[in-house]
Order: sequence, then C-alpha cells, then structure tokens
Amino acid sequence: MIKSKIVLLSALVSCALISGCKEENKTNVSIEFMHSSVEQERQAVISKLIARFEKENPGITVKQVPVEEDAYNTKVITLSRSGSLPEVIETSHDYAKVMDKEQLIDRKAVATVISNVGEGAFYDGVLRIVRTEDGSAWTGVPVSAWIGGIWYRKDVLAKAGLGGAEKLATAAGRCTETE
Repeated sequence: MIKSKIVLLSALVSCALISGCKEENKTNVSIEFMHSSVEQERQAVISKLIARFEKENPGITVKQVPVEEDAYNTKVITLSRSGSLPEVIETSHDYAKVMDKEQLIDRKAVATVISNVGEGAFYDGVLRIVRTEDGSAWTGVPVSAWIGGIWYRKDVLAKAGLGGAEKLATAAGRCTETE
C-alpha cells in the first residue's frame, strides 16, 4: 500500500511537471486526474493523496474526475474526440494498449515519469505488463494492482500442515520456512 501511494504521488508530480511545460512562465498548473474510483471511501483516500501532493507542490492543483466504470471507455473516447482528455487517466493496462494504438498515449511523458520515479520503485514484472507489443515503450505508469484471485497447490499447503482457508500471511510464512 505504501509503495503504491509513493508511486502514485511520484507519478502525479512527474505528470504535473510535464503539464507545466506546456506554457512558458506559467506559475500555477491545474491538472485533472480521471479515475474509476467512484466509491466515497476511495475518493476520500485519493483526496488525501491529492492534498498531500498539493502541499508538497505549491502552484499545482489536482482535480479528481471520478467516472463510473461502465461508462469509462466511452468517456475516454468522447473526451479524446473533443480534445479534452485529462492530463492523468487511470485505466487498465489492456485499455491503455487500445489508447496507445489510437495514439492517445504520450509515450515520452510516460517514459519520463517512469524514469523520474525509477524503474526499481515498481514491483517485478509490472513494467512488462505495460510494455508495448514491440517492447519499445510503455503504455502507462503502474500505480495499483487488482488481484482477481489467488491460486494455490493443495498438496504444498497440506505438506506444510495448512488447509485452504488459512490466512495468506500464515500460509506464506509456513510455505517459505527453510528446514
């Protein structure tokens, strides 16, 4: 959780800096952050992250734009056609590849953000997921992950004396013990 917050804040900083380069001598920068976290609890967390970011980066304001997940892709298409895409968009890695094919991704900006944050700040493998098919660029900056399921081998858990309903931390500890 902490690592993802740091990465998110770093990504916002870098995106804000890139956005600030659009106009010379501009002292105040405002960026929009479109995401699919419409639940109040999630918006509250994002609001706290934004407040912290704005405090650490005077002159940069972030407006969050929550969009229902069912309407998200349509909203991206509509905004892109009108030339009104927000500066920062949360999207799945699959849809980011679609956006990249439509040339809606600023590959240089993404590379700058990843470079500024540092490739080592990301978990192993996550940058491979957001690589373009030819491996020449990234389609986005990973800021979070959604675990859809956890698969395990019953025989390994049984050997460690665990059943299927154990707590994940307990199972991980027992399965990694060395004798």
